[in-house]
Amino acid sequence: MKNIVLREFYELVAAAEVNSEHPLAKAIVEYAKKFREDEENPAGPEAHDFASIIGHGVKAIVQGREIIVGNKSLMVDQNIAVPLDAEDYLAEAEGLAQTGILVAIDGEVAGVLAISDPLKPGAQEVITILKSMNVRSIMVTGDNWGIANSIANEVGIDTVIAEAKPDHQKAEKVKELQASGYTVAMVGDGINDSPALVAADVGMAIGAGTNIAIEAADIVLMKSRFPLYFL
Repeated sequence: MKNIVLREFYELVAAAEVNSEHPLAKAIVEYAKKFREDEENPAGPEAHDFASIIGHGVKAIVQGREIIVGNKSLMVDQNIAVPLDAEDYLAEAEGLAQTGILVAIDGEVAGVLAISDPLKPGAQEVITILKSMNVRSIMVTGDNWGIANSIANEVGIDTVIAEAKPDHQKAEKVKELQASGYTVAMVGDGINDSPALVAADVGMAIGAGTNIAIEAADIVLMKSRFPLYFL
């Protein structure tokens, strides 16, 4: 992978991600602040030609360099080769129930970020209560199977659909369940959740989520909760 000073790496990545509403992007931007030494410019460099590729990542021009941040599929779509050491890092992150994110600079992979999303307090208790009420919980996520199964096992969710395509698969699952006679409530916080929030009998958005998800939902939950389907 490309050699680059760590501070410069995070500065470029944060600039590319700052315009994204995705929770992982916000985490990256917040973490990058620890590497910023230029207090006269706390906002960092500006990004130009920003584009969000839903379900895959972002791309932008920062300081004249093309920055692409996202999953392996995005790199493949952009004709960027993923080296073996990066593949190893991605596999290691998945094994630790972390989301592995690739960073490419000027068409070459420069690094891999591993981000964990710990369970919210009380998530397991909520699932237990729902089960006692004969309410079935299904997790549908764009994350990889390793992360999805790890989280599901921890909280007690029996049915998992991982690596869901962002443009339609979550909404299709909602409609499939409705066609089977279920009443579906969907809880989500991202752009990818919006079609499913609209399709559900009751769409519930997390208040700290994206504006698009909030606008698509029937109800906005002011406190964060783990995103689930309740039947």
